[in-house]
Amino acid sequence: MATPATADAVVIKQEKVEPKEEPAPAPPPPAEEFSPNQKGASGVPLIEQRTHLTERLARFEQRVERDAWDVEAWTAMFVEAQSKDIEVARPIYERFLKQFPTAGRHWKYYVEHELARGNLDKVDALFSRSLLKCHNIDLWRSYIVYLRGSTKDGKERTRDDITRGFEFALEHMGLDISSTPIWSDYLGWVRSWKPMTQFEEGQKMTALRRLYTRAVENPMNNLEGIWQDYNSFEKNLNEVLAKELLNQLAGRYMSARASYRERKRYYEGVMRNMLARPRPKTLSEKDEHQVYLWRRLIDYEKGNPQRLEPSAFYNRVVFTYNQCLLCLYHYPELWHDFALFQADTQHWDHAIATYNRSLEPLSKCLLLYFALADLHEERKQLKEAQEVYERAIASCPETLVYIHYMKFARRNLGVKEARSVFKRGRALSGVTYHLYVASALMEWQINKQTDIARNVFELAAKHFSEVPAFMLEYLRFLIHFNEESQIRVLFERAVSQGTPDQLQDIWRFWIDFEYSYGDAPSCRKIEQRYHSVYPKEDPTGIMATVNRHRYMDLWPVATEELQSFGIKARSPDDIDPDRAGESSLDAPDRGAAELDKFRFPRPDFTQMVPFTPEPPKPRRGEGEAVPEILVHFFKCLPPAAGWLGPVVDPDQFIIMLKELPLPPPPSTEPAAPPPAAPTPAPVAAAAAPSGGPSRKRRGEEEEEEPAPAGGVLPPGRDMFRKRQMAKLQQQKR
Repeated sequence: MATPATADAVVIKQEKVEPKEEPAPAPPPPAEEFSPNQKGASGVPLIEQRTHLTERLARFEQRVERDAWDVEAWTAMFVEAQSKDIEVARPIYERFLKQFPTAGRHWKYYVEHELARGNLDKVDALFSRSLLKCHNIDLWRSYIVYLRGSTKDGKERTRDDITRGFEFALEHMGLDISSTPIWSDYLGWVRSWKPMTQFEEGQKMTALRRLYTRAVENPMNNLEGIWQDYNSFEKNLNEVLAKELLNQLAGRYMSARASYRERKRYYEGVMRNMLARPRPKTLSEKDEHQVYLWRRLIDYEKGNPQRLEPSAFYNRVVFTYNQCLLCLYHYPELWHDFALFQADTQHWDHAIATYNRSLEPLSKCLLLYFALADLHEERKQLKEAQEVYERAIASCPETLVYIHYMKFARRNLGVKEARSVFKRGRALSGVTYHLYVASALMEWQINKQTDIARNVFELAAKHFSEVPAFMLEYLRFLIHFNEESQIRVLFERAVSQGTPDQLQDIWRFWIDFEYSYGDAPSCRKIEQRYHSVYPKEDPTGIMATVNRHRYMDLWPVATEELQSFGIKARSPDDIDPDRAGESSLDAPDRGAAELDKFRFPRPDFTQMVPFTPEPPKPRRGEGEAVPEILVHFFKCLPPAAGWLGPVVDPDQFIIMLKELPLPPPPSTEPAAPPPAAPTPAPVAAAAAPSGGPSRKRRGEEEEEEPAPAGGVLPPGRDMFRKRQMAKLQQQKR
């Protein structure tokens, strides 16, 4: 990564990413002590400014205390601080940017405020903190402006330093459709070079040509203006060479321009300066629409519409993700999607770095920790994966973390390490029964240690015997060993603790157990006990008999008979194949609506015509039907694969047609015939044939001949037409 080389230039360092706490409303930092006579740049004492600012921000502080992500309150506080001296405004800026670290435009305002006071050291530090975090075009352009200025010693930066700064900016922001100002500033700066020798002049021209070549291939705003400047640049150097060079680049320029126009449609509506905040419990229409627009743009870039090479395609998609995460910084699914894309394209280190970046704003998101640990495990980086689990425990000491850590340790580090993790998890305050169940099943199913599994369940029963869900897991475990007496004792123990609503699942499981392992008296007894606890269910006892004699999806009654019972239970035809074998009592009660579809007549769906929605109307110029004559013409054309000659660029061809000079359309007004030459009357009379009609004398009215269709008149001296008209007039007489 190119960075400015000198000590005076801004040096950007990529710091090691460490998990941080979720941003919270930071308390105001301790106020800087100002002397009573200390004044700011505005001439107003700093103490007075701070007092006035504190009073104006009081109501906004109250709003922030109630809602740490009140964007309007935070923005109002920032705006108020901008009107004060930097010494007073700096604490407000720091609090704001701690809460919204990806607000590129606000980083720019902070930098400009420091720069106005000449605090160049602080400006360098701000750029180091913000540039690589915020791919914001306004912030990066302010960096370019600062880079072209003087250093804190009043010296000008060298040409190499500024060149590296421009290249550094283009490396990170050159793909932005709004990056035209950076390209234009770079071109203008190169044009401002003042070469001293012919060799330096050649270097300048070569640098400009290379920069123009890169710029005209990049889809961005005002690309036409840069292309026109490049045309003028080449033609001023050499007309002959310019024609050849422009023809070589014309195709790539037209492709970039077309790509920009298409990409611009996907950027419409995207709020690129929206402040990032966590996903609310209920997404507003605005937030939901922004997520949709960003996902649509990312999917478009993943389609590689420009047919870029793999490296260029990867950089384009990564840039789009980085732009998206400036606004949707707290959305874990986008971070995860970003890292998966990088892993799928074999950029493993980049994917790991992305997961680490995601844990800055989402330090409580276990999904990202687990995904990062899985990625390390796939890469056989077991030590790094173990460190991720330790970080997750430090940030979110929850039962689920220990369960996955225990499974990871069993897979990669051995049984001893897995049991060590289980031992650590047991000491966790607030640990749930899930950890014990996971450990017991691991010992039984994987380690084949049945006795240890029993001991783990017994240990858990001392703490969670009043939890019905745990007792169900314990009972399911014991059923595999056919210890009926011990199981019945445990059933009695389970149903003796808790309310009927909490124990209904255990009662149903006990009934199914007796249906499978008990005799008729035991089945009757457990049904009676269940009915005494839940008297409103199955008052006639018919469903108990039905459930006792069914097996999986085989029922002892037909659907019509089941309907006649009037019981709120599932019909035999409505059994889910994926849940076959589950009793109707064990299944969720679907209520009266379940029977209504059998009780009332229903239409015959087989006679209905499927609904076919009409396709949306195409935009103007899109999706219009092709005339049949053109379809026939296209079918007559030979296949494109058989053509080995040159290929016409359609965009360039259209431009040529537009610039082709065409003759003006014919006039629709009749043209006045030219005046006939005067002829002596005797000669005209003598020239008339005998027996034929005589010529009309001067001034004699002639019947006006209508102009033919199309507005084109016959020649003024057409003798044949005049004779025909004379014959027609003679016949009329």
